[in-house]
Amino acid sequence: MEPIVAPGITDVWKEFFDPDEDVGGEIRCLTLRGFLLYLCSETTHGVRVEKLEKSTRFCVLQVMGPKCAKHGRLYVQYELSSTHFKNLFTEEIAQLRAALKKHIRRIEPESEGLEVFRVLGLPY
Repeated sequence: MEPIVAPGITDVWKEFFDPDEDVGGEIRCLTLRGFLLYLCSETTHGVRVEKLEKSTRFCVLQVMGPKCAKHGRLYVQYELSSTHFKNLFTEEIAQLRAALKKHIRRIEPESEGLEVFRVLGLPY
C-alpha cells in the first residue's frame, strides 16, 4: 500500500531524504502544493524570508529541512503572491496559515514574520 502524501500527514523530509547520505542544498519545488508539503512536515526546521515586496504583494520563502552530513541543510524555495491562493482549496489555505503560524517565531529575519501574512493577505 502506497503511503498517503498530504500536507500535515506525510513528513517529506523523513520519507524521501536521508540526512546521513544525502547532500544538503536546494530541492527543486515546482508547485504551491509541493511547497505546502514541505512547510507542513513535522521536521521542518524553519522558514527564511528571502524576498519581501510589499507593493506587489510578493515574497520568496525558503523552508529549511534537516541538516545533512555534507553541505548543510536541505531546503525548498518558492515564490508566493496573494494571487496563488485562488487555486487552493480552503483546507489548504488553512494548512498554509497554520504552518506559517507554527514557524512564525522561527522565520528569519524575525521582524518579517508577521509581515509575510500582511503581504500575502492572509489573516494571522
